[in-house]
Amino acid sequence: MVEFGLKLEDNKVADWADKYIDYERLKLYIKKAKKAAEAYEALKKRRPELAAEVKAAYDAGIPYSLASGRNSATASAVSLSKAADEADEGEKEQGLELQQTKQKRSGAGPPVESISVGKEELVPLVDKAKKYEKAKPSEAERQKYGSTGSFMSLTPISSALDLTALVRQDSNVSNLIGRMTGGIFGQGNYANKLTQALKIIDENLDLFANNLDEELEKVTSFHAEKLDELEKRLEVLVESVGSNYDVISRPKPNGEEGVSTFLKLKDAVHRRVTNIMSRPSADAGSTKAGVGHLPSKSFDSDEEIVPKSSDMEYILRESDSIKRALTDLHRSTMLLNNYAVMNFTGFIKIIKKHDKSFKSRKGRFKNFMTKAESIEGELSEQLGNRMEKLFADWFCDGNIREARAKMLPKRGDGLQMDWSQLRLGYRLGMCAVLTLWVCWDCIWGSFHDQNISIGGRTAFPVFRACGGLLLVHWFWGFSVFVWQRYRINYIYLFDFNPRIVDTPMLIFNDVVDETLVFLLLMLLYYKSGAHEMPDLIPPGCYPLILVVYTVKCLIFPLRTRGPLWVAIWEVITAPLTSPKFFHTYVADVFTSMVKVFQDIVWAACYVLSGDFWFSENENNDIDPHQWQHEFWYKNVLIPLVCLFPLWIRFNQCFRRY
Repeated sequence: MVEFGLKLEDNKVADWADKYIDYERLKLYIKKAKKAAEAYEALKKRRPELAAEVKAAYDAGIPYSLASGRNSATASAVSLSKAADEADEGEKEQGLELQQTKQKRSGAGPPVESISVGKEELVPLVDKAKKYEKAKPSEAERQKYGSTGSFMSLTPISSALDLTALVRQDSNVSNLIGRMTGGIFGQGNYANKLTQALKIIDENLDLFANNLDEELEKVTSFHAEKLDELEKRLEVLVESVGSNYDVISRPKPNGEEGVSTFLKLKDAVHRRVTNIMSRPSADAGSTKAGVGHLPSKSFDSDEEIVPKSSDMEYILRESDSIKRALTDLHRSTMLLNNYAVMNFTGFIKIIKKHDKSFKSRKGRFKNFMTKAESIEGELSEQLGNRMEKLFADWFCDGNIREARAKMLPKRGDGLQMDWSQLRLGYRLGMCAVLTLWVCWDCIWGSFHDQNISIGGRTAFPVFRACGGLLLVHWFWGFSVFVWQRYRINYIYLFDFNPRIVDTPMLIFNDVVDETLVFLLLMLLYYKSGAHEMPDLIPPGCYPLILVVYTVKCLIFPLRTRGPLWVAIWEVITAPLTSPKFFHTYVADVFTSMVKVFQDIVWAACYVLSGDFWFSENENNDIDPHQWQHEFWYKNVLIPLVCLFPLWIRFNQCFRRY
């Protein structure tokens, strides 16, 4: 299946739209996790050993800063602290000897070696300063961590001495150590990126798993609820028919072979109805009631009561009512079966997508589909088969195939109304009215009021250019409709992406909206120039609005317009790219659009020159568009535009042959 999401949207029942699996949201979680996994793999290739350490620490639930502190950073810091302590003790001994020698010479008192406060001893500031100078990393550590500076030049010795105690504190302090060691060793930012990528992967996959369970619960609950409702409605119908009706088989009229089966009110009910309506008893007949699918109760007499013609019409109406009720139940059951199948398929495909994207986690949802067996579609299918059997026994002489044919939905007889065609028809009617209005004003205004028709207005080439592009859009819609109607695989012939190809209905919806805007702006332009409406803006601004709207329609939506412009670029650069069948098709269309291209060039010059600001009634003797009489426009630009499509076809033939 090329794109299950689109298939799911096409098969949704409007009233149940919010009860289907949210396939796009589940796919979004996988997409985010996959993107984070790709980022992790890219980082992992740079430093595999460090990435393995980060992964191991993350899997163990330990922050990498804490784990690295226990392994490498803390060990180095503690060794350097011991070196600083040894240097401090040696310096202290030398300092004491010098001070004793000076005191002996000067006769001063004994020196102050330290100050005791409780159980701790504070080293004098002079000694601590000397300790900073003496504490140096080893040569191995210098090669490992770089020679740009010593460990002590970046971190106070008090912090180095306290690393062992800080490691034992909470995670906030361990993060502080991670930032500190990251600045020292150059690994913190890299490790943080790895950890963040792993965290995003796990968060999105956990969200995927949780939402998957929620979606399954939603779908199974709704399916069970609707199935129970349909079963109850069927039981009520069967009970009603079983207690009030008999299945009657009579020979077909006009000498046809076989029997005609229909539902007849039971004898007791028929008598009650006739008594209420004050009708005489019906004559007795000799035909005995046949035996149908439902067991019939014994009558008061062996003779069957033959109703009058009016009673027979009433019975046939009741029979048709039961037929419609059973048919509607069957259609609802088939919709429910389609609901179950589409959702079951959606769960299978999204789990396969998960396993394909994350092969290391394959099998995580191995037993998930066992919980979804209720929406596999078997229960609703069995209920539908039961309804078909009842319909066949009641109305088709037990012929299942005939019953299935009669229970098929008819055009316009569905359980839900498709309003898209009504909306399209309504807007097509608006286009027809606006077209008549424009034609009437232009023709009648030119003859009755002696006004210049819209074809004589100076900005009419702008409407001609946009109208030409609009006609191309209309013709494309009709072409796609004809190709689909006669089963021509144009998607394969043109090498299109099936995921972004619009249906004829979508194309016609877009082109009808564009036609409405085109006709409305044309009418406003004519009315404004004829002074039949207030001059709120200059008349030339209406062609400008049309140009802006046309450019917008040529660019958006990018989903379909992007590939179109890529194909046009490949057509233009035919000598550099090998032409495909669609490229030659586009080039042939271009050769028929020479006049449209001329009008497009004129419209571009009209907008760029700013002529839309000028009033068309000022200086009528002077042409407001002087640029169209210039040499570069008449003798250079227009001939090049006329030659351009032929040049493209020449280059395509030159490259291909």
